[in-house]
Amino acid sequence: RAYHAELEKLDLEVANRHDVVAVPEDEVRSALSGRVSLSKRGDGFSLGDRAAVLDRVDAPPLLVHVARAENKHFPFEELFRSSLRHLSDAATSEFHFVAAFLHGGRSPVDDAAVQRTLGAVFAKAFSATLEHLENKLFACHDAVGLLLVVRLVAAARRRGAPGPRIKAFDAFLVDCERLLRPRLAAIFAANDESVRKADPSRLGPKATGPHYVARRYGELHAAVLALFPDEARAVADKPPPPPVGSPGAPGSPDTFSNAAVAPARAALDKMSSAVADLAPLTPRRRPSLPRADSYGDTTAAADAAAAARGLRDRVAHLLEALAKRLPDASGDRAVFLANNYDLVLSIFAERGVDARTADATFWAAKLAVERERFVEATLDASFRQLIAFVRATEREAERGGATDLDEGVVGALAATFAATWRDALVRVNADVLRLFANFVNGVEVLKQVLTQLLLYYTRFQEIVRKAWKKPPAFAKDLVPTATILEEIKKYSRIF
Repeated sequence: RAYHAELEKLDLEVANRHDVVAVPEDEVRSALSGRVSLSKRGDGFSLGDRAAVLDRVDAPPLLVHVARAENKHFPFEELFRSSLRHLSDAATSEFHFVAAFLHGGRSPVDDAAVQRTLGAVFAKAFSATLEHLENKLFACHDAVGLLLVVRLVAAARRRGAPGPRIKAFDAFLVDCERLLRPRLAAIFAANDESVRKADPSRLGPKATGPHYVARRYGELHAAVLALFPDEARAVADKPPPPPVGSPGAPGSPDTFSNAAVAPARAALDKMSSAVADLAPLTPRRRPSLPRADSYGDTTAAADAAAAARGLRDRVAHLLEALAKRLPDASGDRAVFLANNYDLVLSIFAERGVDARTADATFWAAKLAVERERFVEATLDASFRQLIAFVRATEREAERGGATDLDEGVVGALAATFAATWRDALVRVNADVLRLFANFVNGVEVLKQVLTQLLLYYTRFQEIVRKAWKKPPAFAKDLVPTATILEEIKKYSRIF
């Protein structure tokens, strides 16, 4: 208990109640300066180097006096790891003593009396640790920290304390997960509800760049996918939930965000009321744990994976709503969505998420659609008449209609293209580099624009070839495709 009290002095607050995916900007705006801190937007969601705690499972516990002398502070998962390590070390040293001096050297694994004695020896220590954990969870908003603690508990359950397994230690780890699950589910539920109830007008200014909603979601979901890849794959193999708004579906008036986090709402309400009414925990009070069957046969990791999948669909709808604040004709909506979809995929890649996972392919498919929309909007702005002519003529040909074309109209199209296409490529290049935040994404979009332009003009030339058996008078204005291709190669060499 004294060690826990000292550890609290080293606690580093990473997240607070405002750290939800779709927090309105006015709620995090400084009352004095009126500014919003952009630098803090991803801290409570980013896995980053925090996952290194999983490589330090066997490292010695923190020395509080040394850490305080060096003025160091640590996030929740590091403090929990240190406490867990203390307990496992104590269990290792005690089981030999109990077996040798209290039970005649019998094996503590096979002898029930030895296991009961060990349970009695550690009962107060386990109870104090669970009490401290419960108190910590009441005010915890650090989703990434909880995900890491779940991983630490799962690793400890698989391995147990060093040496023969101690049933009391295994039961303690089960109790830890039972405490963690409702709080983790409640945090995901709060994030889900922030997205569901989000008012786009309160989520920052209108702009085409990456939005903090996408960054926060991307970091949180990437943490789940990186820490629990097997559970994420299992969730992806299940049938998708009913459409939003249908009976029993996420977002319908009588349901919560998704089935995985639905039990958490009741748990959150229960915990909130307990916080308001509960007197400070007495030193010997053992936390009231959820029933073992409260969540069926799933795990905390599976709950997190399912909740993240539901959050993914919510965020996709919210990003589309945010895009609708921008004009559609100019292609700004496509730019906004492409920037944000690419941001999510970039975060996934940084966290080592396999690009073939269902969640990565979900966003990749959306990104491909928005790139195509931007390509068409960009080409339409510079070559609208030529593209409309190509499409209309091809449709007429497919219906078997007449292919007689007005030489004056076609000649004017050819002359206009010959006079403007180089300048149009310069404008397109400048626009793409200006509009797309990720250089790699911008280069890919530019390649698609140039390729699609070449395809449209090739189709235009094919129409001319079929309509005139002999070269028409305007043939001198037709630009060879090799010339266009050479110009495209110049832009390719730039990148």
